[in-house]
Amino acid sequence: ILQACCDIAFEYAHTRKQFGTRIAEFQLIQGKIADMYTRLSACRSYLYSVARACDAGHTSSKDCAAVILYCAENATKAALDTIQIL
Repeated sequence: ILQACCDIAFEYAHTRKQFGTRIAEFQLIQGKIADMYTRLSACRSYLYSVARACDAGHTSSKDCAAVILYCAENATKAALDTIQIL
């Protein structure tokens, strides 16, 4: 979901024009896009870290639940930002 939100929002922001300027050039939109990309990178890193620990047998169900919660919350935030950009 996070990746799809980023793809859609990035493409739209670079094609949509408002007041003769692409909205990707507006500081508020740039901030939202940067936040979305940061969330995506953090979720990926955390998820891969927990997956590696699971493969090695060094994790608990709490770790798995935590990564699911973290990624779901960030996906929701990214979806809300994407709606605002669109």
